[in-house]
Order: sequence, then C-alpha cells, then structure tokens
Amino acid sequence: MAESNVKIIIELKKFLEAISEDFSKREKYVVSFQDFSRKRLLSFQTMVLLLINAIKRSLNIELMSFFESFSGNTICTKQAFSKQRRKLKSLFFHDWNQVLTSNFYTHYQYVRWNGFKLLAVDGSSVLLPNTEEVRSTYGVRLTKPVMALLLLVFVYFMMC
Repeated sequence: MAESNVKIIIELKKFLEAISEDFSKREKYVVSFQDFSRKRLLSFQTMVLLLINAIKRSLNIELMSFFESFSGNTICTKQAFSKQRRKLKSLFFHDWNQVLTSNFYTHYQYVRWNGFKLLAVDGSSVLLPNTEEVRSTYGVRLTKPVMALLLLVFVYFMMC
C-alpha cells in the first residue's frame, strides 16, 4: 500500500512541476497569461501547496507555519496570499484530481460484487458564495442564501 501511495504522489508531483515550469501548460490554469510568470515567494507551486494544506486555523497562523516549515523566516501577508489565490483557476484542481483518480485506479484493486464496482453514496449541502455569477446561474431565494447539493461517492478498495 505504501509503495502505491508513493507512486501516486510522484505522479501528482510530476503534474504540478510540469505545469509550474512550462508557461504554455500553465496558462490554462491562470486568469491572465502574466500570472505567476515572475519568480516570487508565492509561486504557482507554492500557492497550490498552500491551498491543499487544509487551512484549519486563522490564515495568518497557517501562513506563518507553512513558511517556517519551507522557507525559514520568509513570510507573506494575508493580502498577498488572497491576491495570488485569485489568479489560480479551479480548473487546475479538477485536472489534478483527474491525475489522482486515474493513478488511484491504476495502483489499487477495487472490490467487485457480481462484476459491479461497490460504491457508497452520501449527500450534503454547501453554502455557495454570494456573487453575481452564482446568483445568475442558480437563482436567488429571497430569505435564504444560495445552497448547492453535494454528492459524495465512495469506492470500496481492497487495501492489501
């Protein structure tokens, strides 16, 4: 299992490095062609790593902790982080998830029952941001914020 995890992580790292280093590939995932073109503290790769770091505490504490671990004393402000975050399209995480999913199915055997994949499904709802784009796409409810239904699908795997 550990060997499979390492292989998956290596593939995710290769994808991230390929996007970070190649401008023509990176421009698909940034708002403007100029974004992340200069070498800065908050590079494309650093932003991705920060965003997948699952921020649980205040942003300032998370930034301090992250930069202490990776670059010693250098730190960025919350405002700089927010500004850089807006430059990164969510499409990157979609495509990166595709890399993760395809590698997961390659390296793990999943359970079958009568020839079918065994799945578990759960649902929840999430609060959507109050933006004009969201309101025009999903409509407006007068008394309540805009909510979306979220469907979670779990695939059972044999971990051996």
